[in-house]
Amino acid sequence: QKVFFNIDKLNDLTNNILRISKIENQTYLDPPVSFRLDEQIREAIVILEAKWSRKNIELDIDLPEAEYFGQKSLLFQVWVNLISNAIKFSNDGGCVSIHLKKDGSSYKVFISDDGIGMTQETMKHIFEKFYQGDTSRQAQGNGLGLALCKEILNRCGGKIFVTSKPGKGSVFMVQL
Repeated sequence: QKVFFNIDKLNDLTNNILRISKIENQTYLDPPVSFRLDEQIREAIVILEAKWSRKNIELDIDLPEAEYFGQKSLLFQVWVNLISNAIKFSNDGGCVSIHLKKDGSSYKVFISDDGIGMTQETMKHIFEKFYQGDTSRQAQGNGLGLALCKEILNRCGGKIFVTSKPGKGSVFMVQL
């Protein structure tokens, strides 16, 4: 079983390195398409069902219908990464909130957890490649997920922000 775990970790690392390299070196993006942002986020939640159900995570979801014109496949990676992190850093039986709000001509997506939170120092570096603030959970990641999210959002004209306090959880806000 340990061999398969290491193979999976190596696979994840390789895939993330390839994804981030491809995005950084891409001179053009696929043509934007119109899609339901709320449905895409729901799809990410469903894909991660095994992770949140294993930890008995309660989900607080508020996703009103939202038509969006943009980079569909790239944005899907953002939702999977952020929701997966919220689950990973939540305690068993914790709560993860996923809310979508229309704000003038843009959308804001808030993904929050009530887990371990981060220090100010960690928050300064979390979007850097290979940075891991919580070294006790290194076995579960490779420090590329948030760097990938930031790069995708930079390419798509979006922004990502984080607020957090140790022991109080984190809130990631994506603005599109």
